[in-house]
Amino acid sequence: MDPMPKRNSVSWATMISGYAMHRFAGYALEVFRMMTWEEKEDVNEFVITSVLSAFILPEFIDIGKQIHCLAVKNGFLSVGNVGVTLYAKCGSLDNALQMFELSSEKNSITWSAMITGYAQSGDGEKALKMFSDMHFSRMRPSEFTLVGVLNAFSDVGVTVEGKQ
Repeated sequence: MDPMPKRNSVSWATMISGYAMHRFAGYALEVFRMMTWEEKEDVNEFVITSVLSAFILPEFIDIGKQIHCLAVKNGFLSVGNVGVTLYAKCGSLDNALQMFELSSEKNSITWSAMITGYAQSGDGEKALKMFSDMHFSRMRPSEFTLVGVLNAFSDVGVTVEGKQ
């Protein structure tokens, strides 16, 4: 990594986010470690969100859980969407649901993460129930939500409703 002449939380978060977007989780974690241990830089919600996004893969669930605990410890509640996505995509749906239920600001991303998580885990009925709840909450589904719903329909073997 090239030296940064002036380091602050924005430059650190940018590096972490760049590594995370390209799925270089090891580098993202190393930059986070350098930021917090060597430079003693304060951790903020944007940094935590960037780091968490690097670990939304089943093989990194343990690291993701540790970073999520750090977020909770620091009172960073706005990492909810990334946390729900982390747990849902890694198959830890009980943790995802707990975060979902605690979230005070659910949006289409939060709902989609749960719907897709249930569909990918083979629980189409829960995915469809979640979609129904989303509809009744007057939240507008995104295209990602609809993909999760279609997967759920195929899981439960319902094609007529899926076509609608």
